[in-house]
Amino acid sequence: MPSAKATVALQAAATQDFALGETRTVHVRAHAQDGSPLPAKVTLVCLGGCPTVSSALHLYTDTTRDTLPKDVQYQGFVPTSGEATFQVPPGHYQALVSRGPMYAIWPFTWPGSGFDLDMTAASTAPAEVDATLVK
Repeated sequence: MPSAKATVALQAAATQDFALGETRTVHVRAHAQDGSPLPAKVTLVCLGGCPTVSSALHLYTDTTRDTLPKDVQYQGFVPTSGEATFQVPPGHYQALVSRGPMYAIWPFTWPGSGFDLDMTAASTAPAEVDATLVK
């Protein structure tokens, strides 16, 4: 993690600039075959190594007994509206969308391959994931 140190005198004002890494936007739509929205879990698996490790992953994981694979960059949750947007570091990912044991993982090519998201190039347009979840 990048860091910066700043020394501030007592009762004095100070400013510090931080250089934050670039991000890319992923917009996910999860729905049933009839088009009705569904809540879901989104997992982004890195291809060729993860650009950074996300500390947010520790919120949903037992990091001692049930660790995530090292190739998982991000896990996020789609609410009942069926749509969510996530910010991730630039990289090449495979997206997986799931909703518990009664639904098949999307895309149906998993575990062979996920939905390809090449977000290495600079872009302001969000990458779109449109997942139809099937029982």
